[in-house]
Amino acid sequence: VEAYLLGRWERLRAGREEVNAALEDKRKQKVIGNALGARVILTARGPVAALLDANRSYLPMLFNVSDVALHVGGGEGADQVQVEVEKAPGVKCARCWRFVSAVSSEPEWAGICGRCMAALGAPGQQVA
Repeated sequence: VEAYLLGRWERLRAGREEVNAALEDKRKQKVIGNALGARVILTARGPVAALLDANRSYLPMLFNVSDVALHVGGGEGADQVQVEVEKAPGVKCARCWRFVSAVSSEPEWAGICGRCMAALGAPGQQVA
């Protein structure tokens, strides 16, 4: 079990290194200012596609970006991952600096995303 988990994390870390290289290129081109200003688009095939898909909800945190779009191809054959980086759409949360589709306009929570509101104990919010 331990070797299996280590192998999975090694593959995810290798993907992170590819994403970091693509992010650095876009920073140099001044497309993004920092990683949280980015949306990463991954197109994956082979066994790594299933691994990325199983961890889809964690990918933005793993890559430290605002959003990840994952397009999964066939699971057969060799691993292939294509990485694209673009400026993240939306508005910037004043607390976590992620770009999200909307932030609160309520005076007590103005400029804060739903995830941060939940972390701060806003009623009716769930951590996403």
